[in-house]
Amino acid sequence: MPIIRVEPLTAAAYAPFGYVLGERPAATQNDVTVGVIAAFWAERDFGVGPGGVTQFIWAVYAPSTPQTEHMESHRLTEQAIIPVTGKPILHLVAPPNADPSAADNVPDLSQAKAFLLDGTKGVVMARGTWHCHFGLVPETVYCVLTRRSTTDDILAGRLDNALMKETVLRPIEQVTLVLA
Repeated sequence: MPIIRVEPLTAAAYAPFGYVLGERPAATQNDVTVGVIAAFWAERDFGVGPGGVTQFIWAVYAPSTPQTEHMESHRLTEQAIIPVTGKPILHLVAPPNADPSAADNVPDLSQAKAFLLDGTKGVVMARGTWHCHFGLVPETVYCVLTRRSTTDDILAGRLDNALMKETVLRPIEQVTLVLA
């Protein structure tokens, strides 16, 4: 059974999977007072893919054993995970395949990493990044920024056993995450 050690979240370590949200840049022209806002910065644009509509979802993670036998990937959109309650989750990722839309995609566990999202920063997973999340404490709320049709696709697949077109859910050899 593969064991993946959870590591701290840094922009460099997370680069193969997407980017980290909430790391304040060095002082720039944006460090100005605008009303009651003392500073602001633009992280970057969010890519829902052609014809997509952005959707915000509230996800409440319950404590769970950090083991999984599956990972999922989204063919058309990036996906952001942003902490709301300041509580941590474990975040397992594997890099996207060269063509996230290909029918035969599978996660490469030899390239998988696990990160502790400590509740102070979020991440944006690149289109096609394989992922799975694990709650550590009760009532852990994250805002998920995604594509509306991807949410509909997941719900149809999970609730009605419909064939998912935008999301790939693959079985994997059981993986266990271990906190350092």
